[in-house]
Amino acid sequence: MMANRFTFLLFVVILIFSSCAEEERSRPAPDLESIRQQEPRSELFDFVYLFSELGQKKAMLKAPYAKDIFVADQNETEFHLTKGMELFFYDSTGKEISHLKANQGVLYQNKGFAEAIGNVVWQNEKNEKLESERLRWFRKSDQVSTPEFVKITTPTDVLYGDSLVANLGFSRYKIYKIKGHFTLKETL
Repeated sequence: MMANRFTFLLFVVILIFSSCAEEERSRPAPDLESIRQQEPRSELFDFVYLFSELGQKKAMLKAPYAKDIFVADQNETEFHLTKGMELFFYDSTGKEISHLKANQGVLYQNKGFAEAIGNVVWQNEKNEKLESERLRWFRKSDQVSTPEFVKITTPTDVLYGDSLVANLGFSRYKIYKIKGHFTLKETL
């Protein structure tokens, strides 16, 4: 009787250990490629990226630090700007027409846009200021937009809205669901 209990107990112990070993073998190996993709290919300090078109300076992106990451499944090179960023826009003569700052950002090189994230402040040459949590600049269309809440302060008005589309100079813009105090100018 004692031998039967011992045999049964031994059988249970062997069964438990073999199932644990089987569980270990059935776990998939870590996907080294996905781990590698999350690591930067390079780290860049005092990062400056100049955008030009037909030999004319269009914009300049500056950041104290950038991580260059390649996302293989999207065939995309991303520059993650985790310690702040500035983006300067220029007119056809090379004169600065607007400037934005943000806590961080991402430059999507192949997709053709840059995104400013966190405490975004954008000012133009007319001393108008936009504040938001996120802005995107699309290089091909020369538009800046956000689906987020915006606040625009001008020398005379304060406007609020739920989203915005603007030109690079931040001199023409559409604000959606606009609120605030503003002056309407009469034109003929």
